Amino acid sequence: MYSRLLIVIALSLLSGCAVKQQWLHTDKNTDAYYRDDAQCLKLSNKVLFEQLQEIPPQKIAESGSAISKDKSFCILPDAGKRIHQLCMEELGWELK
Repeated sequence: MYSRLLIVIALSLLSGCAVKQQWLHTDKNTDAYYRDDAQCLKLSNKVLFEQLQEIPPQKIAESGSAISKDKSFCILPDAGKRIHQLCMEELGWELK
C-alpha cells in the first residue's frame, strides 16, 4: 500500500514537469500563429546564416566565436531559438 502511494505521487510530480509551453495571442488565431511562426523561423535562419557567412571557415570549427571585419561574433547553441522568440514577442505573441 505504502509503495503504491509513493509511485502515484512520483508519477504525479513527473507529469507536472512535462508541461509544454505554447504561444498565445489575444487577437490572433491558429492560422495567424503558423504564418507568424514561419516568418520568425525564416528570420532567425537568415540572421544565423548571415553571421556564419561573415566568419572565416577556420574559425567555425573553433568554440563558436570568431572575430571578422572588426566585428566580434559569438554564436550560441540557442541563438536561433532566442531570435525566433524575440520575433514572436514583437508580433504580440506570449509564451506561456
